[in-house]
Amino acid sequence: MPRPSLFLVALLALCLLGCASEQEMRHSSTAPSASAAPEPGFRTTQTIYITGEHRGYLTTYDQPPINFDTENRLPAGTAFIQDVNFDNLGFITPTGHLWRLEDGKRTQLVGQSTLIKNLALFFEASQAEVSLGEF
Repeated sequence: MPRPSLFLVALLALCLLGCASEQEMRHSSTAPSASAAPEPGFRTTQTIYITGEHRGYLTTYDQPPINFDTENRLPAGTAFIQDVNFDNLGFITPTGHLWRLEDGKRTQLVGQSTLIKNLALFFEASQAEVSLGEF
């Protein structure tokens, strides 16, 4: 009867290898394109309104999915400004630096301020016109 136990050991080893491979694939996947709907790792998503009109989303990530620099990774807590189709338009770092994106690449530092001031600056609106709602 040693055959069934050997078979079970082999089956268990295959299952464990399969689970490990799946986890490695999840952690080692390449960064998604600049257009990305919220995915695992995001903390919150809020709806951006300018003068009551839905203009996009603000998605804050624990682990930002996009790496714009080969040497530097965006810090946890970075919030992406996205249009209504979840295409990334820009981002705000936890220190308040506002960046605009073009073709998925960081192109220009727009400013550094509070969240609402940054959104007003980004959408060329007054602070009073900017509001955030639940997703």
